[in-house]
Amino acid sequence: MTEAKQKLSDECYTSNGTVCLNLSNRGLKKIPAKAFDIKKLGFLCVSDNELHSISDFLEAAKGLKYFVANNNRIESFPKSSINLYQLTCLDLSFNRLREVPGSLESCKSLKFLNLCSNSITEIPDFCFSFRRLEVLSLGSNRIKCLPEIGSKNWTLKSLVLESNCFTELSGSVCNLVALQSLRLNGNSLTSLPRQLDSLEQLQILRLDNNKFEFMPCQIFDLESLVELGLSHNQINEVPEEIAKLARLDILNLSFNNIEELPNEIGYLSELKNLNAEGNPLQLIPTSLARLGCLLELNLGKADLTEFDENFCFCSNLRVLNLASNGILFLPLEFSNLKILSILDLSSNGLEIFPEIIATLPALEVLLLGDNRLTDVSDELGRLKRLKQLTLENNDFEEFPQSLCELESLQVLNLTGNRLANLPDDFKKLRQLRILQLPGNAIEEFPDVLCRMKQLEQLDLAGNRIAQLPEDLKQLTCLESLNLSNNNFSDFPTEVCVVPALRQLRLHQGSGKKLLQIHEDIGCLDLLTHLDLSDNELTSLPETLGRLTQLRDLLLQNNRLKVVPDAVRQLKSLNTLKLENNLIAYLPRSIEELGGQSVNFNAEGNPSKVPPAEIVFGGEVKPIGAFVHKYDEREQSLVKRMIEAIQYRIDKADFRHLFRKLGVSEDRMTAIENEFKGKEKSKERIPQGFLAWQEEKSHFSNFRRINSNSAHLIGLTKMSAELRSQKAVTDMIRL
Repeated sequence: MTEAKQKLSDECYTSNGTVCLNLSNRGLKKIPAKAFDIKKLGFLCVSDNELHSISDFLEAAKGLKYFVANNNRIESFPKSSINLYQLTCLDLSFNRLREVPGSLESCKSLKFLNLCSNSITEIPDFCFSFRRLEVLSLGSNRIKCLPEIGSKNWTLKSLVLESNCFTELSGSVCNLVALQSLRLNGNSLTSLPRQLDSLEQLQILRLDNNKFEFMPCQIFDLESLVELGLSHNQINEVPEEIAKLARLDILNLSFNNIEELPNEIGYLSELKNLNAEGNPLQLIPTSLARLGCLLELNLGKADLTEFDENFCFCSNLRVLNLASNGILFLPLEFSNLKILSILDLSSNGLEIFPEIIATLPALEVLLLGDNRLTDVSDELGRLKRLKQLTLENNDFEEFPQSLCELESLQVLNLTGNRLANLPDDFKKLRQLRILQLPGNAIEEFPDVLCRMKQLEQLDLAGNRIAQLPEDLKQLTCLESLNLSNNNFSDFPTEVCVVPALRQLRLHQGSGKKLLQIHEDIGCLDLLTHLDLSDNELTSLPETLGRLTQLRDLLLQNNRLKVVPDAVRQLKSLNTLKLENNLIAYLPRSIEELGGQSVNFNAEGNPSKVPPAEIVFGGEVKPIGAFVHKYDEREQSLVKRMIEAIQYRIDKADFRHLFRKLGVSEDRMTAIENEFKGKEKSKERIPQGFLAWQEEKSHFSNFRRINSNSAHLIGLTKMSAELRSQKAVTDMIRL
């Protein structure tokens, strides 16, 4: 057995008697031919690679049943008949196909065909001729119409055509008589074919994000419908015939222009999820109280001013969204919602906390943000199951003491209030994992937080904190820390001893600017995200290069003149932001950062090499290739310049020239001491240029300074030669 075949065999496993080969996420540009020689290969997965085409060798895998090749760059498929008679599942989604491969027509056993997220414009007739195909997924393409389906199809159960270019739907879809799910959301439909009622088995119909101005009457004849989606249309009215959909389980009418819901909705006795968010509703029919099976009710972003007491008899309700209305109080009957677990009352203008909320024993999530609350009920501590509490953007000046009794609380958001400190009893919240306190008036880091060893995320951005306690290291579980927009005079080194820290944010858009970063930053060896944007950094410590797991580095809006050497050592980088610094020259090593897919941005710099139009693209490979060629040309020019001047310059001129180039006095003295005497004077020049290159990193303005400097020190002929070389090089570059 060859080594290549042995490696493939090592990737094989057997599941229910089928030999499976998983080659996903390997950076493959083609499928190894040996893969198709594996005996009894039934499952082949090559997803998340860089394939551009599928090899004709595919036909050799006669027993292949499942072929998964999604998330590649496939533009072509074998054009000749591939005769994979046992192939039942084919996934080619998220590729670059422009058409449905004609060779698939011979795959008579296909049951599942996924071609979503390609660039397909037409559906060939044979797609509806497969005798076993049950699922056909063609969403997110560029299809405008269906082909003529001449005879009834008795096998297709699910058809996905979402996010295409349909403006009308052909009546031939009604020949798909076995259809149970039809997804047409994200098109431009305004009507449906008359014969739609022939789809007697249809259970799921998604028509969201279209251009319907009314509910098509054909829908009301689909008596098997369980789920109906009509959100994000322009519907003004819900007809009384909605009552005919007696089996409806999910009804989504969100973000339309509906001002009133009909009483007949109360006859949908099996309805479990009703979403009417984003409509100008002022009243809700009392008949909704008859919906005994209702589990989720979404009435957010409407024009409601009260919550009718009758709705409180929907005793099975678990999720209730009343956000962005004008509801200022809740009725006493609200306490009947004994199993309500999620309640959203954010953005209602509440000034007084509704005490009836404290009587909901099953409540786990309570959202009260963007109101005008100054305090909460002392009874709130009775909510022993509450896990998430959101009180952001209210008017709290003191931390409500009753919150300290919420023994199950895991997430607490108090963003945008006026809190100055936390009480000592805060430590009683032993289950708290996420604490958000940005935009308050905290001047000193609350000592009690250092006793919250279970904290995983802490956000204190936008306060007035000037220093951190040494006990911060006791937060042994802390993974994310946001200290942005505070008043630190220097980099807070205390963060460098938080052992589990993975995300650190210190951007200072509105706080005191940091001038430098301490070398102890290198101790955070688990760090994956570091945000140092909006400061006045001119350099970074070399120890930053130790952060081998760092994936995101944000350095925009600083005063960096070069890409720090430490950055080039971060081989795991996925994101590097350098916008709006003072960087004129990017290093050739930029192409080594994190690979081809790195998210790189260096716009807004005075970029000279490479030019701004190349930097604007944000692709590190072309940037690196340009700089690489540029450096080669500059190295050649430097060599010629050295040859032109190294025999014509004395010690005084040496000092003057390299002082103009910015080489340090200590370095020039060291070179002069090493190469003393006239016999070694010619060796000083190459060493001087080497020192300049090491200290300045780039050939910044080298030729202009050299020729001008040569002229200033009286070497007129040499100056002319240098200018001549510059002109020749510029001509070559042009």
